[in-house]
Amino acid sequence: QVRDRLGFPSNTQRGKLDWDGRYFLAPRLSFVTKGKVASDHRYTDDLYIPENLARAFGKRIEATQYLTSKAKMDFDGKDFYAGLGTAYADGVLDVDRYAGQQMPASFNLQTRYFRLLPPGFLSLPIYAEVQGRAIAIQEQKPNTKDNDRILDVSLGNGSWQRYSVQFNTPLITDSIFRLDHFAEAELRSIEHLGLSDERSMIRSWRTGITLNLPIDGMGRLPHLLAGDSGDSYVHHIMNWSLSASVRPVVVRDGPYGGLRTKEGAPLVYFPSDRKQLYPEDRDVADEDIMVPHQRLTLKTDQRWQVFDRMQEALPAQSPQALPSDSLFDLKEEARRELMAVKEKRVRSPGAMFKDQGNGNVDWYIPRFRTVDANLIEPLTFTSTISYDYQQEKLRQEQIRANELYEQQAQATAEPAAAAAIRSKKIIYTELSEPWIGPLTSVGANWKGVSLSSTINYNLYERTSSSLSFGLGLPAFYKNSLGFGYVIEKSPEQNAETKAVVYRRTKTLSTSWTTQLIPHISLGASFVRKQVELEKQQYGTSYQLAYIDPSSCWEIQLVREKNLNEDEKDANYIMQLAVIFLTNRVGVDVSPGVERIFGRNPPEK
Repeated sequence: QVRDRLGFPSNTQRGKLDWDGRYFLAPRLSFVTKGKVASDHRYTDDLYIPENLARAFGKRIEATQYLTSKAKMDFDGKDFYAGLGTAYADGVLDVDRYAGQQMPASFNLQTRYFRLLPPGFLSLPIYAEVQGRAIAIQEQKPNTKDNDRILDVSLGNGSWQRYSVQFNTPLITDSIFRLDHFAEAELRSIEHLGLSDERSMIRSWRTGITLNLPIDGMGRLPHLLAGDSGDSYVHHIMNWSLSASVRPVVVRDGPYGGLRTKEGAPLVYFPSDRKQLYPEDRDVADEDIMVPHQRLTLKTDQRWQVFDRMQEALPAQSPQALPSDSLFDLKEEARRELMAVKEKRVRSPGAMFKDQGNGNVDWYIPRFRTVDANLIEPLTFTSTISYDYQQEKLRQEQIRANELYEQQAQATAEPAAAAAIRSKKIIYTELSEPWIGPLTSVGANWKGVSLSSTINYNLYERTSSSLSFGLGLPAFYKNSLGFGYVIEKSPEQNAETKAVVYRRTKTLSTSWTTQLIPHISLGASFVRKQVELEKQQYGTSYQLAYIDPSSCWEIQLVREKNLNEDEKDANYIMQLAVIFLTNRVGVDVSPGVERIFGRNPPEK
């Protein structure tokens, strides 16, 4: 897919420049800029250097079709926020999902939550927040000569505006649980000059109730697990949340939001503007999408914290020596010295401290205070699941339509006509799915050993679509090891039999880094990927970095073989990075290195 749409790169002129910075023009006024410029879209796939050398748990980075540069002016007022920004991307047109657009200008405005009515008017307070956003959109032109890739329909240039008012009413706050009512009214105005009707409107509102049940408990750890200093405690922080949200109606004026290209891509400026949910968009299917919903969401967040509680001694100060003529005898001097170091009760407060008169106090004997130290979170757990009644109604309609198509196909004597009717049926994996999740994440960390796991279970496929594990070991003589394992299942439909099969992908990754040599970092990583019924692939990376003692610059050298490449096609990358005021700017000098290793491609 990427090879067909992105041109063949040349190693003689390849490079990347990225930046990320913030500058405060005034205490509440700041300028933020972030961006990337690359010579070609295969650069991040072929010649990529991560920020840190240990890259064990993440997937191998794929070719980037969009490189965006952004700049924004932020004003954080006392009662509101305002931002004026711009964003420009490259000229590649993506027809699979959402057509990328330039945003030469955008304006954001958001107020703080303020109370609508005076305190004595209603017993329940009602808070409101106003948001507004306006974006000027410029259509990206396809950077291709392939006529088949040009969209059959295009939104063209236009503008996107969103205005909303959000309300929040705390119903119960003085109990063991918290009950809040929320409501939101929203208006979207979209200008699309590429369609016959140049403007569309979307109006909607949603409301619901959120029930939070926080539970907070603390107790001492057994002596076997306690630390060496003081007493060790465990703190269990837990919250159960049940949210009922309903968006009963969405009013649309105009063609926007319901069109799709001939490739099947939703034709909208932003994913949340869609007119319906699609199975491939599960990552953005939430309550903000402009689709009617009746959703229940159950979520729990649980954290366990372990810390040591100890008594910290505050240093005492010796009293100032009195002139020799004011000392009555040696007994008085000895008493004052004793009062400066003793830890028992004293006869009078005046013997404990001396008030300097300016708010400061000189204490003559040690004092103690209770402090908590060595805080860690050995265990975290998060799980969420949602059910949408609106999607269930749509699912039943789709099932009934499939049954009707099957009856029509069985009543047709001609096989070709029956096959054409059956082709209209929606396959099982593309039916609307009212159950979303459960999605569960577990993390464990104890004495330098970390373990993380994420499970995304699909109730309709009755299998986990994604299961990942990550293991990190404590540093040993400045050596670090990491392991990762990911299992993914994806449904595929056989083109001939129309049967749906699930193919499993297993990815194993390991990494090692060391800093035994001062200012030198060495690292190596290995990734093995096995797609069911396909040949096994593996990738390797060997990395060397020198960090200047001033921490102002560093240089990195990497030899990297991607999963889909042979050893002879491995990439050699060199990058020089300059660090100034915590901002890091990297300049790649890989072309010269690749010429040394003879990696220049042949002339076309």
